[in-house]
Amino acid sequence: MREFDTGTCAEILSELILEQGEIVYGLYWDSGGPAAGGGCEVVYKFRGYYWTYSDYEGLQGPYPCLNEALSSAFTTVTDATESIRCSELSSKEITERLEPYDLECTKRIVINGEDWVVTPEGHFMKKSIPGNRRNKVIRIYE
Repeated sequence: MREFDTGTCAEILSELILEQGEIVYGLYWDSGGPAAGGGCEVVYKFRGYYWTYSDYEGLQGPYPCLNEALSSAFTTVTDATESIRCSELSSKEITERLEPYDLECTKRIVINGEDWVVTPEGHFMKKSIPGNRRNKVIRIYE
């Protein structure tokens, strides 16, 4: 019976997940600084399981569901957070999982293509959007 090198098997599995897995969640950030000033935290779905990938922890998993895959690295909102996209959760469902951390002031963040604001106290609201109704702004809040 042939033995397999577990390191090689793990490397092959990682390559398969990163190449063929579907990205179902991504948190994108940019601190504005050089070098490691930006990046993303990503959740892949591959063959019915969820796998997380971050620059700091590499590939982790498998997880049986998206909720278990979403650790604090994937749900913490800081001043560097720019956007979050998820194909399996609505914007509102995402905001219910987010935790603001050390925000200095109200922060604009794009969630599933929609503008939201988050306060340092942790309140999330859809941001006002311009409308063409008598040159007024239509305010949308949830």
